[in-house]
Amino acid sequence: MYSLVKFAGALALAALVLIGAAAPAQAADVITQETPSSVVVQVTGPGHPTEWDITARNTSSGTISPTLRFTEAEGALFQGAHPAQIDVTLGGVQLYSGDASGLVGAEFPLGEIPQNAPMTVNASVLLPYEAGDEYRTADAIVSWELSAFDAPAPAPAPASPPAPLEPGDLATTGGSALILLIAAVAAMAVLLGALLFLSSRRRESTAAES
Repeated sequence: MYSLVKFAGALALAALVLIGAAAPAQAADVITQETPSSVVVQVTGPGHPTEWDITARNTSSGTISPTLRFTEAEGALFQGAHPAQIDVTLGGVQLYSGDASGLVGAEFPLGEIPQNAPMTVNASVLLPYEAGDEYRTADAIVSWELSAFDAPAPAPAPASPPAPLEPGDLATTGGSALILLIAAVAAMAVLLGALLFLSSRRRESTAAES
């Protein structure tokens, strides 16, 4: 009987393993930054922009659509009566222009990037002409992150149109597999119960003969 209990436990464990194996794997990040993800910004004076580039490369096996998100823009340069303004452009197209408070948390889709292709976003900080000497030694830090994930591979086209479902047919392969698994477990449970019943009857018969 102990062997039967061990067998039933092994069957249940196998069912859990099958269900876990069917869960989809988490996508991996497929964009690699080639420049630091933050910069300390200083300006030489009002009207003179400070510029930098955000460069990354598509390291996936196909085309991706990355997203740029700014996580920090803080410092004396972005404070006071005449704070510096930030411009962000991609290929000459302006993604953002305004103050630092509106930039943090904003997300910018960067379009499609082919396999192994680089991507460069241009950013700049500019003090307005009205800014005074209080900004002469001011600086700020700007940080960002890039993310992109592999697109799921397209399902192969069927060789021929599928036959229409008849009443009682299963609607999906996943549902079919799950029902078959449940049926197998139920059948094994019935078999185990029958074996236990026969074993009990055999013991009773032996006791009566004694």
